[in-house]
Amino acid sequence: MTDTSQTLKDHLTAGDSALADGNIPVALGHFALVLAEVPGHSRVRKSIQKMRKTNGLPANLTQADMDQLVEMVQAGAFELATNQARILLSIAPKEPLLQNILGMCLSNLGFYQPAVNAFLAATKLNPQYAEAFSNLGATLVQIGRYEKAENYLRRAISLNSRLPEPHHNLAAVLKSKGELTDALASVEKALNLQAIYPNAYNTKGMILRGLNDINAAIAAFDTGLAQAPDDADLRVNRGFTLALANRFDEAIAEVSAALPNVTDPAIQSHHYGVLLSQVGRRDDAIQAFEMALSLAPGFSEASRSLSMLKTFKAGDPMIAEMETQINDPEVTEFDRMHLGFALGKAYEDLGQPAWMFKYLAMGNGEKRNIVRPYSNEMRRQQIAEIKERFTPAFARRVADGANDSRRPIFILGMNRSGTTLVEQMLSNHSAVVGGEEFGWLDAYINRNWDKLPDMDAATAATCAGDYLDFAQKTFGEAPHFTDKLPGNFNWIGFIKALLPNARIVHMRRDPRDTCLSIYKNYFDSVGNQYAYDLRELANYYLGYEDLMGFWHQEFPGEIYDCSYEALVNDPEGEARKLLSHLSLDWEPAVLAFHNNDRAIRTASVGQVREKMYQSSVGGWQKFENELKPLLDVLRTGGALPD
Repeated sequence: MTDTSQTLKDHLTAGDSALADGNIPVALGHFALVLAEVPGHSRVRKSIQKMRKTNGLPANLTQADMDQLVEMVQAGAFELATNQARILLSIAPKEPLLQNILGMCLSNLGFYQPAVNAFLAATKLNPQYAEAFSNLGATLVQIGRYEKAENYLRRAISLNSRLPEPHHNLAAVLKSKGELTDALASVEKALNLQAIYPNAYNTKGMILRGLNDINAAIAAFDTGLAQAPDDADLRVNRGFTLALANRFDEAIAEVSAALPNVTDPAIQSHHYGVLLSQVGRRDDAIQAFEMALSLAPGFSEASRSLSMLKTFKAGDPMIAEMETQINDPEVTEFDRMHLGFALGKAYEDLGQPAWMFKYLAMGNGEKRNIVRPYSNEMRRQQIAEIKERFTPAFARRVADGANDSRRPIFILGMNRSGTTLVEQMLSNHSAVVGGEEFGWLDAYINRNWDKLPDMDAATAATCAGDYLDFAQKTFGEAPHFTDKLPGNFNWIGFIKALLPNARIVHMRRDPRDTCLSIYKNYFDSVGNQYAYDLRELANYYLGYEDLMGFWHQEFPGEIYDCSYEALVNDPEGEARKLLSHLSLDWEPAVLAFHNNDRAIRTASVGQVREKMYQSSVGGWQKFENELKPLLDVLRTGGALPD
């Protein structure tokens, strides 16, 4: 006999004893625990029927029974309601409403899989039960099973489109898939059906944030907070969104106040640490990451973030903890990814390149498995299409829609080539505001790729105008703003066609240092699929060089090449040349870039808080053996001398 059987026997005996003594609540409690394991237990059913008869109650389910159960749920007495629902199911096993209520109680108590089972039972008993399908989908969303959730939520909507909850939960599913426009439409349907819905406003705010409509996102959070002023999750999400609007003091105050009461304090403490690191509060960021790890030991993403800010010494217990975790056979690929990058940084600090690259290979390998498919051939085809589409003929066709604004300064090139450093310098100039990697044009081009060959002047005018309007709303009225998305090097032909007076600064850096820096850094975005394999990375670099050569040929004298090495060796001389090219007056403040208190949201956050340093030049030489696969491809492709 198993321990479970013994437990059931104990509860049966105790329930019978309590029933004999007339202690009905205690008896029902024991019987409910038996029914949780064996819902149709015949002996319990007979005991309950006997008890009801003794107390003058009908053998069948009554409205009074249901009213009492609903009162328990409305009072938040979910444990009592769970027991009561199970008792009532023993006398009415085919009542779908009871299964639905049981599922709601179990979900509220955090027993998600039993809740799913209860909702499934309700839908089998009544295939037209929209509320049960809705609750089933909502519970599956909570445990991250989005694909199954979507099917059930759509079923609920097809049965009753007037229910707000399935529209809201479907929005969360669509958001998880990156289908943000459809997600926004779905959450709007929920809010049209139920105006007082703080949680839906929270979801709406997060979707709008993903769509880069920051002001609208803040407005959505504000509406939700007007309905639920004490909702910490709404408040913390509003805080992080304020940071995206460059309202950092407000953001930090909002997040700090909300953190103690959020539903996922470890995750939000990690996000808070990232925010603090972006504004240069390194020690406070470390404290936030350590808090996240204390709340959730083994939180791999927090370990990686912490590793980027600290300097490891021999014997650091964090290294042993991370190695134990990464070598656990049960570790997820997500955790192995973050731990690989973290341990790579640790062993770089310790001066052990073999171990550094062992763990970097793990982190990059797992990231490579998670991101979208990538191949060198796909990239070659893309470059060929770019050259074919953005020709002088394209520029002539849209010329009447071109915008003559001189405000944009595009800073582009490979990742980790010094784009953040140059933006930080320029943003210290009185005529320039740093716009960071806001990605508006990149998103537009990718969204409209198939339509671009047929773009006309009117569409070009709308595109350029919308881009400049977005920049003005986000960055204000400064004479110039920077757009520092490195990957905009792909779109120079498009930029010059629509914004012919925009300035383009192309950062150049030794390909070996560039590629090493890319390989050892984790990128949050999904647009760097080439970065996680040394050979693919080298081939991508060769394609970049080829495309930049093409742009220089197409637009001679219109692209300013800024050498990272020259800038490091002669900051003032190179800065003067750069400002002259941009028609900006000399201001010594550009050399005090490390004192700039604007937030940095890229992997360069640590470096640009320090003065110019030369140790980053030629750093690849310490890892020549480990970088051999990359160096061989670069040399064969002509990026390096023989």
